[in-house]
Formats: sequence, structure tokens, C-alpha cells
Amino acid sequence: MGSPVRIAAPGASARQLATARNVLKYRKQDMQPSLSLNRQFSIAVHSRAIDNCNDIEELRKVAKTLLSAWQHQAEFSEHYGAQALGIRP
Repeated sequence: MGSPVRIAAPGASARQLATARNVLKYRKQDMQPSLSLNRQFSIAVHSRAIDNCNDIEELRKVAKTLLSAWQHQAEFSEHYGAQALGIRP
């Protein structure tokens, strides 16, 4: 298992930790819009295919494809957001 994610500085008070947890909880809920039924179905189908795959090379290929798609989407979102706000990315 990896290291736990640090949500507050070492030595933070219980109140600071609770505030940090609440912020993370709010952001997580805020950043996950509900998906259409078609997208939920697509996730379920592809998740099942990944779960049933025992070929490590195929899983690596899928992971790299998803990483690339994620970065392209992030670039697009950054560019589109900047364009919508009339600023340069």
C-alpha cells in the first residue's frame, strides 16, 4: 500500500484536520458531476473488461491510453476555460 495522502501540515490541530477533511469532501462532491446513464454503462462495461484481463501488456496499453486521454482532456479544458474567460492559457 502507498503512503496516505496528507491533507494538513504535520502537527495540525484536530480542528485544522477536520476543516481540511471537510474541504476535500466538498471538493470531491463538487468535482464529480453525475454521469449520463450511457456513460455509467460504458464505465461498467469497460471496468468489467479490465477486471477480467489477465494480460499485463494489455493492461499497460490500456493504462497508457487512459493517461494520454486524461492529459489531452486536461489540456482541452485548460484551453477552453481560458478562452471562455478571455485569457491566455
